[in-house]
Amino acid sequence: MEPHLPPTTSRAELDSQVRSYAQAVLSEWQATGVWQPAQQLRAASRRTTEEYAGRFLLELLQNAHDAHPSARRDGRCRLVLDEDEGPNGALYVANGGDGFDWDSVQAICKLARSPKIVGEGIGNKGVGFRSVLHVTSAPEIYSSLTTSFDGYRFRFASPDDLAALLGDEQLTARAVAELPPLQVPVPLDEVPVTVSELGSAGYVTVVRLPLKSAEALTQVRLRFDDLAGSDTPVMLFLERLCELLVERRSGPAVLARFRLTRDEAPLPGAGQVPGGAGLDDVRLVTADLGENGSFMIARGTVCSERLKATLVAAVANGPLDESYLEWDEPAVVSLALLADGSHLPSGRLYTFLPLGRAVASPAPAHLNAPYFTKLDRSALDPDHPLNAMLTDAAAETAVAAAAALHGFGHAGARHWATQLVA
Repeated sequence: MEPHLPPTTSRAELDSQVRSYAQAVLSEWQATGVWQPAQQLRAASRRTTEEYAGRFLLELLQNAHDAHPSARRDGRCRLVLDEDEGPNGALYVANGGDGFDWDSVQAICKLARSPKIVGEGIGNKGVGFRSVLHVTSAPEIYSSLTTSFDGYRFRFASPDDLAALLGDEQLTARAVAELPPLQVPVPLDEVPVTVSELGSAGYVTVVRLPLKSAEALTQVRLRFDDLAGSDTPVMLFLERLCELLVERRSGPAVLARFRLTRDEAPLPGAGQVPGGAGLDDVRLVTADLGENGSFMIARGTVCSERLKATLVAAVANGPLDESYLEWDEPAVVSLALLADGSHLPSGRLYTFLPLGRAVASPAPAHLNAPYFTKLDRSALDPDHPLNAMLTDAAAETAVAAAAALHGFGHAGARHWATQLVA
């Protein structure tokens, strides 16, 4: 049983919570000689890391987005790669959302135990953070409660940490061989210079990843290049963020820097569009992504009764687990077209962030919906009952939006309407 740990604020009390939790994990591990859940979780963690290969930066960006409350539209995220720090460089991922609470600390130490309720953010599977093991073996987390990094600060136990915690050589060797990664947290005393710098800039939580190899550094560089040069705008459906800063440096020297932005506003004069029987409403907005272009977005909200009926049937028949019955946030589908009325080269499918390149949108638009995807969010089954319903809702959104745009006094309206029903 996990120890009862009341809310605390002092550095000593927060660190004591983390140490007590670590001891509880090790005690429970020692008591499970037959079932051996640690070995099972170790194998699952390894498979998860392999599944997410190449998507670790998107997973970190997803977590940064979800850290901001759902009503926020001014969220900020910053990525810093210092290629000269340590033997292979270090990656920092900072966000200005809510800091880590105790539930968040426990959840990140467990596989598939996300505290997020289905529908309230991009991620809810509780496995994406393990994607960082593709590039690091020693992630660190620094978070704030009231001032810069006065909250939970921790990393995960190394073999030396396990030796100190267990005090037995043979037991330590067994723990190193059996325990899954990222299960046993260890408090961090010092705050690195770059973390302090990010705190001074107003960021609340920073994930620091000391890179484990030259290949890991190469992978991070490639993912940075993907963000900079992608023809699939990563900020398009990240509604809680207004800014993503990306920087490569070598010590004090800045090697490259770019800024992705997002500014959303209602389409002037459009108002709210009736959605028909299956949709509560359809709204038309514009999203200005700066150098990544401007878009018109038609956004439809699925009727709660329709969503509930789909979820109940899918859980009863097996395609979804019972956690989906807790979904109480609106299910929103969005179609994005270029604001100038020109055609997209190809539409992509999103679950807030783009799915794999092989997954095309069924419409000549970028299509976003809270689909049920593969574990790594790279692909989906279009015939899954939830996915089929959401795609139907997207088609209904397109028809309702096209009807509203017919005769609308905007330069791009005729082009948008034609594309939506193409």
